[in-house]
Amino acid sequence: MNLLKNKFVIIGLIFVALVVILYFSGWQKKDDQSPNNDKVTLESVLDFKIVRTDLTSELQDRYKNEIELAKKVILDSPDKFNFNALMSIGMIKYTVSDYDGARDAWLYVSQVRPQNSPAYYNLGNLYADIYKDCANAEKYFKMAIENDPNEISYLRNVFDLYNTKCPDKSKAEEILKKALTIKADNVDFMVLSAEFYRDQGNKAEATKFYEAAIKLAPQNQALKDEYNRFKSGL
Repeated sequence: MNLLKNKFVIIGLIFVALVVILYFSGWQKKDDQSPNNDKVTLESVLDFKIVRTDLTSELQDRYKNEIELAKKVILDSPDKFNFNALMSIGMIKYTVSDYDGARDAWLYVSQVRPQNSPAYYNLGNLYADIYKDCANAEKYFKMAIENDPNEISYLRNVFDLYNTKCPDKSKAEEILKKALTIKADNVDFMVLSAEFYRDQGNKAEATKFYEAAIKLAPQNQALKDEYNRFKSGL
């Protein structure tokens, strides 16, 4: 009987150990994938440090004063939240190379206003350009677009992400098509499409978009020159 009892005790201990392992490996990792898993506090967002070493004392004083003004606006608000002031704090921290501080400011905005788009968009750029983290850059860009699907300006940097920074040509092409679905006469995205297809060796599509762009912007001599160079290489 004691032997059987000990056997059940051992099985029970093994089960508990497995639960603990799963929690700290699988379950814990799943939680860590949430963008707002580690809650950012307002106190940490309002803390300011200058990381750049090339700033003049005048510029340092200017950024400190701008931070203090933004802090006052936030702390004077009834709910201690002011979207524009918090976004500005993030940009100031980015400017002085406190990239983690900028990240936390925009994460804080997203915690309080999860339906916003600009903070997620800034996070996408931060992860793409500074952290070189393709997965998180894509994640935050997607959040920005989901919250504001008709904001075509966001798609410009998302295209750059897929076209050059984290290459995925099929996704880059999808972004071009999406942008022109939102605004069919957008000359910028027509030119991007022409250049994209040119670089992919699809001369027919490149020609189509170059000519469409020139038709909409006949005064753009630089565009005409680019198209002529393209045609001369055919």
